[in-house]
Amino acid sequence: MWNKKRVTILVVLIACFGLPGLALAGPTQEEVLKSISDNVGESVDPSKFMALGAAVLGMVILMVVLNRRKPGTGPVSRTLNHSGKLMKEVSTALNLKPTEVKRLKSLATDAGVSSPLVLMLCPSALKQAVDRRAAENP
Repeated sequence: MWNKKRVTILVVLIACFGLPGLALAGPTQEEVLKSISDNVGESVDPSKFMALGAAVLGMVILMVVLNRRKPGTGPVSRTLNHSGKLMKEVSTALNLKPTEVKRLKSLATDAGVSSPLVLMLCPSALKQAVDRRAAENP
């Protein structure tokens, strides 16, 4: 039932967690009362509390100023949605040649579509644009 491994683990656990608590003697009642009376008699320095209060007030003011900044100001306000960059990325991902991109742009302007990306993403719009061009140029 009790093998050597379990007994060794139990002895190690008792030695690590049980014995140090017994070895440390807590302060006596007289020592506690003496410490309390010594600390109660000391005067309080208000400059420490004022410094802490000023630091907290400064942090609050800093947070208010940072939160009142207008969104879009500062270094984050660069243009994130640029249709030309997106068109270039999509055309390289699809391995389109520059002539094919030019054809898509001309189809988009003829069809009245806002961007050639619409034609790439929507096959039905591309078919309608090609059919219109074919009807105009027989």
